[in-house]
Amino acid sequence: MAGMFSSVTSRHAVVLPPPLPPPTGYQAPPAVIDEDEIRLPSRFSARTIALLLVIAVAASAWIFRDRLRPGGGAPPAPETPSGPPVVISAMNPPGEAAAPSGSAGEDRPAGASPEEIEAIVAEAERLYRRGAVEASFEVARALARDPKNGPALVLRAKIALERGDLPAAREAADVAVAEHPELAEAHLTSAVVHEEQGAAADAIAAYKRYLELAPDSRYASGVRRKIYRLRRKLSE
Repeated sequence: MAGMFSSVTSRHAVVLPPPLPPPTGYQAPPAVIDEDEIRLPSRFSARTIALLLVIAVAASAWIFRDRLRPGGGAPPAPETPSGPPVVISAMNPPGEAAAPSGSAGEDRPAGASPEEIEAIVAEAERLYRRGAVEASFEVARALARDPKNGPALVLRAKIALERGDLPAAREAADVAVAEHPELAEAHLTSAVVHEEQGAAADAIAAYKRYLELAPDSRYASGVRRKIYRLRRKLSE
């Protein structure tokens, strides 16, 4: 059966001749291309594109509005009212008068309470009794908060005496006596400074004032002996 089909196929097969070459000088006609077939699809219509251009122009005008203003440059700064500047004090609430000149509020900076200054002076005295050099720093801290603090001034005079700085000791002692005439230790320190400077009469007067203020102090007997020796020295 297979041989029969193959013989029939071979008998009825049609053999096509090879294609003839084109005649000499023949030119094929140009292909006609429809423009509608090659047009790219557009996402936006003409109306949409025109609307986008209008929006872009409006945005540019808004961004550069300062430069487009006649005269150019930035808008003029608002005018400030004339007159003296207004000073607002953080120390006194509205309605309260400022502290008078020379009062304790003027000498003590804001935020420095008497308790804080007292604690600093106590620490300075503790360091002074131990012979620590940090005592002078604590004294400076206390006087920075209250320049007329009596115990701090007395301690400064004592430290200056130990360093041999008699002018500084005299200055601190004088301020302590002037600002705190009822402070017995201020007069005792002043008497020692006068004695070191050779001013026996001034030293005697300061020692006597100390005894008037503190007759039963632990230094009273020693002060009386001092007065006796200084008087003998003056009488010689």
